[in-house]
Amino acid sequence: MRKIEICRNDCIAYYDTIHLSGQFASKNSHRTKCPICDASRYVTDPKTGRVLPAKSMFHFQLKSYVRSLYNRPDLSAHLWHDCGDNPEGHVTRSRGFRQKVTENPHMASDNRNLALVGTTDGVPFFDDQIRGCWPFFFRCANLPDSLSTLPANIHLGLLSANEYYEVDKESGVLRRRIRGPKSLNPHLTVLVDDLLGAYRKGITVCDSTRAYSDPDYTFQCRVILLYWTGDYPALALVSGTHSKMCHWCRMVSVHSPEITRRCWCDYRRYLPSDHPWRRHGAFGAPETRPSPEPRNHPGYVADAVANINHRGYKKDRPYKTTGVKELSMLGALPYFDLVWDVLPDMMHIVSVIWKGHVFQMFVGKRTPAKPKNRVSWRGAKLDKEQHQDLHKHHYPQGARLDADHPIRRKIYP
Repeated sequence: MRKIEICRNDCIAYYDTIHLSGQFASKNSHRTKCPICDASRYVTDPKTGRVLPAKSMFHFQLKSYVRSLYNRPDLSAHLWHDCGDNPEGHVTRSRGFRQKVTENPHMASDNRNLALVGTTDGVPFFDDQIRGCWPFFFRCANLPDSLSTLPANIHLGLLSANEYYEVDKESGVLRRRIRGPKSLNPHLTVLVDDLLGAYRKGITVCDSTRAYSDPDYTFQCRVILLYWTGDYPALALVSGTHSKMCHWCRMVSVHSPEITRRCWCDYRRYLPSDHPWRRHGAFGAPETRPSPEPRNHPGYVADAVANINHRGYKKDRPYKTTGVKELSMLGALPYFDLVWDVLPDMMHIVSVIWKGHVFQMFVGKRTPAKPKNRVSWRGAKLDKEQHQDLHKHHYPQGARLDADHPIRRKIYP
């Protein structure tokens, strides 16, 4: 485990990249101030005089995870990407796996090389939904799904808490400020640098399925990131897009107060031009606009670079029309496509449908369970307060009051 200090405003990580090059490379371990926001790297406690890093995160290297997988004989036999035991719907039989692993000469040189799937999301520590952290996980795509999704076989790559130290200007006391990350680029810089080293040089691993005298007992295991998944707000932070604009095209969402979510209501534009649903009256006005133009990786990178190099007014920044705020560090990985390799986790996107309908149908309940209604909970709370008032005024339980009674006319919060 390595403790890495980052900017309190999530601009940079005070870390020297080893394997990244070009515009992705950075050398910041020697700095005492952030070159972007000019915030100090450290903060001094006025009470004790102790100097502390303003914000830190914890990195767990991939080499320990890969070595632990091959150190278990019960898992080693399932890690070969050409073992052929996986069903037709498994990711190892997909086109993306074939392009990145099976047909990639760098990865196909040894069938024991691994492909990983990354994910992250904000996780609250307590019920207040404010104090929390951002864990970054990796799971091995070579394993069967029943083994790949077990917590014992998942690697915690990085952990960053939603807090930083700051001296209160009014009281002069060192306090912890709670705030979610403004950007995940400092976190991804460390992770991508580790992934890139595991891909180019490999990790020295001992295969527990081979005899100690076997020449292939020790080998260089290479690792590649297959794709990244998560819910849409987390994907927007990882990919550097604006959460109000689609990641795969430039369609803008609208806010729906009924479900407190943002929705893309122009979905009929994706239908063929001669599809009858485009003109069906049950869906509102006829849709005559053409389908949105999909994004591609070169255009995505160009939009990010244009927004980074913009020096004009904030209101004229290119991301307001393109939706791309910053260049994701995942673009530095080989064979990684910033558009098609960032996938939505449907268990997050349509969780109400899955939990409230599909799962209920699977267990034999033909009538799906209704979700909790906030209005009914609120009414139950008011009834409880009304019963407390009745008990305070010595009214019997179940007493009926007139409509103009002071207790019934009382406005409850």
